[in-house]
Amino acid sequence: MSRDISARLKQVREEKQFTPELLSEKTGINLETILDWEAGKNLPDAAGLVKLSKVYGMSIDEIVYTGTAVPEYNEDKAVYKPRTVAYDGDQSLRGNPANNASHKKKASESPVVKFITYALFPLLCLGIYLVMGLGFAFWHPGWMVFLLVPIYYACILVVHRLSKDVDDAVAEYMEEEEKKQ
Repeated sequence: MSRDISARLKQVREEKQFTPELLSEKTGINLETILDWEAGKNLPDAAGLVKLSKVYGMSIDEIVYTGTAVPEYNEDKAVYKPRTVAYDGDQSLRGNPANNASHKKKASESPVVKFITYALFPLLCLGIYLVMGLGFAFWHPGWMVFLLVPIYYACILVVHRLSKDVDDAVAEYMEEEEKKQ
C-alpha cells in the first residue's frame, strides 16, 4: 500500500510538472523528505499532505488515492473495536452501542439526586462552619471544613468512573454471553 501511495505521489508531481527541487521550494519541505516519500521509505504526515494539497490545488484524497479498493471493516476480525459516545451533556460518557442505554439512564438522574450528590455537601460544610463560628467562636479553625469539599468531589469522581468501568465490563460480559448462546 505504501508503494502505491509513493508511486501516486510521484505521478501527481509529474502530472503537475514539478521537479522534486521545485516542489521542495514551493512547499518548504526538505528535498530528501520528498524523495523518501516517492521512494517508499516514508509516507507523508498530515502537515506534508496539506502542503502538497495547497501547492497542487488538489484535495488530499485526490493526491493519495491509488485506485485500490479500501478493505471493508470487519468487527469480528478487528483487534481494536471502536467505541461510540452517548453524549447527554456529560463528557465522561463513553461506551459501545450496547452500553449507551445504561449510561443515558445514569446521565438523566433526577434533579433531586443531582442536588443531593453535588450541592448538599458544600451546603452542609457551610452550615458546620456557621455553627462552629457563631456557636463556639471557632471562626479561624472552622474554615478548614471547606477543605473537605474538593476531597468529597474527588471521591465522587473516583466512584463515578469506577462504576462506569464496572458497567462497561458487565455489559461486555453480557454481550459475550449472548453471542455464545
